[in-house]
Amino acid sequence: MKNYLNIVSRETIATTPQALPLPGSVPNSAGGHAFAIDDWARLDRFLILGAEGGSYYVAEQPLVRDNAQSVLRAIEQDGARAVQHIVAISEDGRAPRNGPALFALALAASAQDLATRRAALAALPRVARTGTHLFQFAELVEGLRGWGRALRRAIAAWYLEQPVERLAYQLVKYRQRDGWSHRDLLRLAHPQTTDMERAALLDWVCHGHEQDALPSLVRAALALSRARSAEEAASLIRRHALPREAVPTAWLNDASVWQALLERMPLAALVRSLAKLTAVGAIAPLGDTLPLVLSALGDVERIRQARLHPLAILVALRTYARGAGDRGGLHWEPVQSVVDALNAAFYTAFRSIEPTGKRILMALDVSGSMAVGHVAGSLLTPREASAAMALTTAAAEANTHIVGFTGGPEMTPLPVALDASRRRGARGDRAAVRPNRLRPADAVCAGARSLGRRLRHLHGQRDLGRGHPPGPGATALSRAHRHRSQARRGRPDLERLQHRRSERRRNARCCRLRYRGPRGDRRLHPNLANVIDPGGRPMRRPSAYEERARALAIAAGLDPDCRVARPGEEPGGRGMPAWCGFRDAARAEHLAAEAAAALPTQDAAYRDAPLRVFGTHDDATIAQMRNCMGVGRVVGGVVCADGHLGYAQPVGGVIAYERQISISGVGFDIGCGNLAVRLDTSFDEIAGGVSEILGDIRRTISFGVGRSNAVRAEHSLFDDEAAWAEADMNAYRQKAASQLGTVGSGNHYVDLLRDEAGFVWIGVHFGSRGLGHTSATRYLKAAGGQDGMNVPPAVVDEDSEIGRRYIAAMQLAGRYAYAGREWVVERVRQIIGGAVTDTVHNHHNYAWRETHDGRDLWVVRKGATPAWPGQRGFVGGSMGDDAVIIEGVESEAARASLYSTVHGAGRLFGRQQAKRTFKREQMDAWLKQRGVQLAGGDLDESPMAYRRLPEVLAQHDGTIRVLHTLRPFAVAMAGEGEFDPFKD
Repeated sequence: MKNYLNIVSRETIATTPQALPLPGSVPNSAGGHAFAIDDWARLDRFLILGAEGGSYYVAEQPLVRDNAQSVLRAIEQDGARAVQHIVAISEDGRAPRNGPALFALALAASAQDLATRRAALAALPRVARTGTHLFQFAELVEGLRGWGRALRRAIAAWYLEQPVERLAYQLVKYRQRDGWSHRDLLRLAHPQTTDMERAALLDWVCHGHEQDALPSLVRAALALSRARSAEEAASLIRRHALPREAVPTAWLNDASVWQALLERMPLAALVRSLAKLTAVGAIAPLGDTLPLVLSALGDVERIRQARLHPLAILVALRTYARGAGDRGGLHWEPVQSVVDALNAAFYTAFRSIEPTGKRILMALDVSGSMAVGHVAGSLLTPREASAAMALTTAAAEANTHIVGFTGGPEMTPLPVALDASRRRGARGDRAAVRPNRLRPADAVCAGARSLGRRLRHLHGQRDLGRGHPPGPGATALSRAHRHRSQARRGRPDLERLQHRRSERRRNARCCRLRYRGPRGDRRLHPNLANVIDPGGRPMRRPSAYEERARALAIAAGLDPDCRVARPGEEPGGRGMPAWCGFRDAARAEHLAAEAAAALPTQDAAYRDAPLRVFGTHDDATIAQMRNCMGVGRVVGGVVCADGHLGYAQPVGGVIAYERQISISGVGFDIGCGNLAVRLDTSFDEIAGGVSEILGDIRRTISFGVGRSNAVRAEHSLFDDEAAWAEADMNAYRQKAASQLGTVGSGNHYVDLLRDEAGFVWIGVHFGSRGLGHTSATRYLKAAGGQDGMNVPPAVVDEDSEIGRRYIAAMQLAGRYAYAGREWVVERVRQIIGGAVTDTVHNHHNYAWRETHDGRDLWVVRKGATPAWPGQRGFVGGSMGDDAVIIEGVESEAARASLYSTVHGAGRLFGRQQAKRTFKREQMDAWLKQRGVQLAGGDLDESPMAYRRLPEVLAQHDGTIRVLHTLRPFAVAMAGEGEFDPFKD
């Protein structure tokens, strides 16, 4: 033992050269020695970092070979564990590229052990999440094994198990890669399906047959391939949310086409396309699309859902700011606000990293070799990548210590101050790992050390005159120029300019100094008039909606320029001017006015139909309702107290038409409604087993997007040949059968409640799922309607061909929704036990043929419950609030309401706004206080995002009465992050 102490004594450690071994060390690629790590650590390292391009000391091929041997050894030791590692790192977004995970999965799928091969092939959809991933896997696995039946079945399952809508998107977006196409894989796998829509889709891929059953996205992509003008192409892209890969090459240099793509572009695709968007002029300073881009790059939730790794954003930042790619001849003039947004997004991406809670010592190599080469095919040097990884670790882990080393034994602390780094920019912390004294003025780290020498802060002095990148060759900063006061005295050519983050009052006040040089930067001079007024004061870029937003702030009794907290901001934050909180409302008014200007002419007899408004609503909701009532033969309208903006027509809006029906008024989720049944079971009988019951419900009922039930729901509806033929929806019958009884996501739920007498009620809320969405989309398109918020409603005559077909499809979807809700309630009743003693069932997205004041009318209710005298309805609150059973009463107000009432509490916050404003802890505290157990759910459905139901019901006093008040004690919904395309 004493010998060991002698070997590792402090003196020995301080003087032992790297080339000599220590106990437990092994030779490394640099010719020295390092401590060995096991194969599992090497597996994780390979999955995260890969081996593209090799390193300073070893070429790519030997590095890949060595890593492959480590992966193989891990697979041989425990194949199931290796597959779990692969899936976890791929799904968690811990790696900037998915290639290493696909390579490791291909090795596991080719292992000798049968259980390992089965586990790897079963995990294929989780790792190969896109068509490109699948092509890469096929190319890798073909070189390792043959195309046996198990591999063919796994490939076939990839095409058969995902929803048809998502599969259609994959087939349109990812056509071919690495010499493989979907046609090649389908001819190898031979997937068999009874789903007519899926079969038509696969037949189109293999043979090019264009059948009527093809999904609307594919039909739109085919129409786009035949577009004759950029305007037609842009219109198709907007209406059907087509991806960039579906756009013919002829239109990829047109700014209007890229602007259409930008409106719904996924965030990862947006980051990849910033250069092209700028090069074609779709993104420009003060351009119309620039706020959309900046908003997307600053959206924390979108960054998390897109699983954008901080390194991926940093690579995009470096490439975009450079103005030219590493490959190809594309050049662009970077927009500074986009560069700043990417810089901020780099730090925002830290929030999606889950901390381990461990103590971490990170040692960074700051020697000269770290400036040579690039990492993973990017523009990042190893030095920059290591600094970024250090920042990422420091942001996620509270207990982190970072040191730097070169060829000697000394370890120099490298303080990484995250807040200071944000002020400097994503490239600022390279200074802390740069071993020489040549520093770019933009990248000086406040208080950073380099080989024991402390640097002084430059206080924001910036060198815009230097035309080449910082680094070797840059002028060394003299001692006289390292402080603000000395810089002012010694550099007469310093000019006061507005800081790039112009909205910060602190920056505007101190007027950060920038070194201009004898000529200055060419890109800066044309824009000086935009940032400096004649009096020398910094100017802020104006907002198109500021004037109206200020007026709204004043109307609300606020000083427009006073500082208020941003939504979700911590106490003591910087805040924002009060008028900024009214910008969305001003924008909504502007869009509503535009929509009103585009409305068709209405017959004089139907103009100025009466509109009854219950409760208080924002101007945009009322304007949207007025626009809807300005089209067609409208007799009257109602806005219920829970109303808010919706697609084409407000949710909570009711309109009565004479001999006409509104397709967009009914909406996409045809027949959405509520069903509540009372059991003869008391709450006390099941109080001790609520958690088990809730778990059984989640296992029995399918929640989420595009789901099918494990047990197929049988119903006589599918035997009604005449109804399906009249609706012209025969091609969708099989898909509808597979989805019957699924609940979906969003605000759809299964609730367990108790009434005043203590009896248990089961309450459910959902609609006609994919059948209703497909029907609405199909007939909306046939009627020439548009999908959007501020668009004219699609109104058709009841006796027209489209009208007759649509009414049949609506009634079919309504029957389907009733059947689905009844099936779910029955399954839940079987779980709880007991018999049904009362039932209340109603639609609230539907059109009814009714008689009002002696006139036969179509009454279109979107998010409104019919409440004729004596008619009962079930109205739910939020997940943490009471629900009610109501009954309509006869009164003058009831007649004016077209015998309609609320369908819920009504939103106060949009989905994304709620996610930005509230925290999970707040929602959990609310539910705990109310005694509600929740399975699933997300912040967009938190109780704080809704109005309070009693206050909403009070606005309809005299039109309804409450029969029962039901208190929830268990709620089951789709899980966090689920998005339902079947819109309400």
